[in-house]
Amino acid sequence: MKLQNISIHKNKTCNTWYTRYRVNGKQIYISAKTQKECYDKLKEKLKILKKEKQSKFYTLQLWYEKWLELFKFKKVKESTLNDYKFMLKNINEKLLKKDISKITKIELIEQINNIKGERQREKTFVFLKDIFTKAFNYNVTKENIFSILEKPKHTKKCGSAMTEEEQNIFIEKCLNNNGIIFLIALYQGLRRGECLALTNEDFDINNKLLIINKSQNEQNKISSTKNEYSNRKVPLFNNTINLLKTTKLLKIKGKLFKYTTHSIQDNFKKILKECNFNKDYRIHDLRHTFITNCKNQNIPEHIIQSWVGHNIGSNVTSKVYTHITSDKKEIEILNKFYSNSTQKKED
Repeated sequence: MKLQNISIHKNKTCNTWYTRYRVNGKQIYISAKTQKECYDKLKEKLKILKKEKQSKFYTLQLWYEKWLELFKFKKVKESTLNDYKFMLKNINEKLLKKDISKITKIELIEQINNIKGERQREKTFVFLKDIFTKAFNYNVTKENIFSILEKPKHTKKCGSAMTEEEQNIFIEKCLNNNGIIFLIALYQGLRRGECLALTNEDFDINNKLLIINKSQNEQNKISSTKNEYSNRKVPLFNNTINLLKTTKLLKIKGKLFKYTTHSIQDNFKKILKECNFNKDYRIHDLRHTFITNCKNQNIPEHIIQSWVGHNIGSNVTSKVYTHITSDKKEIEILNKFYSNSTQKKED
């Protein structure tokens, strides 16, 4: 009798049955009173060995799922998880089904180089590097093949700031084309997602404060802000207060703006077309324009950073600048700038 080419023999000297098999070069001996019992013992041992072997084998797809489960779920934002899913689509199916321990450096370099777009190549490199590094750290692979791979270069696009003349034109077109959300972005230096998540509870007109504590993600769901520095209380500037008082915005329950990430882009392009600018601005350039306005008025860097939710430099403790409403001089400077140059004059 045999099982997987392993023979079961009778021990003639003591009337028992035995068999032998090898694991990593070591011989394992099984004995039993009957042939059937010996067969069953061998079958069980081989079944266990097969499971152990399978448990050490991960395709790139399977290890990705394990990587998510162990290191990412409940630790990163939903938008980040969606980014991972999107980047996984950059990996060809043949590579996903391959044993991760047998994937070569050449295969990875070719895979990354085939991705269109500098930014996507860079993000996918970082994504895969963490997956493979974790695989090495937890003995799924025998080497960290990313240790010698060079990160693709990505030239970050510089933001563009509108001139004062362009701001005046843009403000007028926004007032005439349902573009209040863009004016708030311009006047307060907010990110697109922060604007989309605003509710009337976020505005404290009496104390001239705006509370930023949430954001709308690419899936049009309300989530936490980009990072810990983005949770902030910022001055509510006069232009924004005047805007709120002359509209019915704060009478709206729930979210003030019902845009999706796509529809807000469409409306912005429509208003830009009305402006007839020579430059193709992005929504994020409104935030860049706000920061530029602040710098042009010589407002200190750390105050600008606290207003827009950037990390204040490591040599300066961010807690020092928590009470940003005490910077009355800088608030007044910016209020005066807006009222003199970028606020629509009343007829």
